[in-house]
Amino acid sequence: MQSLIRLELHANFLTNAMPSEIGQLTLLESLGMNENDWGGTIPTEIGNLRSLLVFGMRSTMLTGTIPTHIGLLTDTITSLDLSSNMLIGTVQLNLA
Repeated sequence: MQSLIRLELHANFLTNAMPSEIGQLTLLESLGMNENDWGGTIPTEIGNLRSLLVFGMRSTMLTGTIPTHIGLLTDTITSLDLSSNMLIGTVQLNLA
């Protein structure tokens, strides 16, 4: 499963919290889970996805603070969409 590079689960009525095991998919380049009912927070293990280029979690009922671990992804990430959630905080971008 670690060789998975794209995971798209848009509008699949997913509920509960996003599993922390998502951080084990270290080769993942695209993670799209827009329009689900995840709720809860973004797990800090998201920072393990150092190959991530696209991260979409629009309209997923996420709450809490945006984890600082997302800042670890700014060297590679080209698209980040956390809109239409109840998140607070900022993402530190590493713009060179």
